[in-house]
Amino acid sequence: MSNIVAIVGCPNVGKSTFFNRLTQSRDAIVHETAGVTRDRHYGKSDWNGKEFSVIDTGGYVNNSDDIFENEIQKQVHFAIEEADAIIFMVDANLGVTAGDEVITDILRRADKPVFLTVNKTDNPSLMIEAQAFYSLGLGDIYTISSASGSGTGDLLDAVVATFTSDKVDDEAGIPKIAIVGRPNVGKSSFINALTGTERNIVTPIAGTTRDPINTRYQKFGHDFILVDTAGLRKKSKVSEISSSTRCSVRYAQLRRPMYVSLCSTPHRVLNRRI
Repeated sequence: MSNIVAIVGCPNVGKSTFFNRLTQSRDAIVHETAGVTRDRHYGKSDWNGKEFSVIDTGGYVNNSDDIFENEIQKQVHFAIEEADAIIFMVDANLGVTAGDEVITDILRRADKPVFLTVNKTDNPSLMIEAQAFYSLGLGDIYTISSASGSGTGDLLDAVVATFTSDKVDDEAGIPKIAIVGRPNVGKSSFINALTGTERNIVTPIAGTTRDPINTRYQKFGHDFILVDTAGLRKKSKVSEISSSTRCSVRYAQLRRPMYVSLCSTPHRVLNRRI
């Protein structure tokens, strides 16, 4: 795979909103609560005739004891390693934070094209405040609003100029297999075992997976896409603030043609075409 762009930054700076704009979808969950995105989330986009893959990542938090934030850090590092170019998103309203400085140090060591993107510059005064981000020493800054789309053209012009090809791998027509079941029955662990990677975050806490996560499997002569999903719960058991949004995203993806493997405890798998 080539032409991969990773979107990284601290929590709640607008990465998922920008991902949805680039992919012209609502695949990434967007909520004002920080930490909604956890796993890496992939999508496709194109600009000026050049196709590319986009990776949405969770917000990077340094020196945290939270089990989710430690796992999110790993996923961000995986995305940086995989990417050909990196959009480093910051929040104009917050100014330069300690977290921005930590991520800057990580990106310098990555030795890849980095595009410092100051989001939420919705008025002239914030565009002036955005100049403070030059202090990070990453070169030019790009002022955008991921909500309205303003400023994204100049940013994407610069990003696609670094690509060496115009196309990415076409996944159209590749079979999809969705792994569904109740929370904490081992869906994410099952996919990680099949792929031999830490593709999906796994913790003992029910509800770890939120977004539907696509993983391409290309081994032993087979080529298909595995879709990890959030655990299915009764409505009376749902309490998380983002649950209704997550469910709508999950069911929208499951309505696309695919096979479904139902995981339960003890281990039992039911395969069905939908």
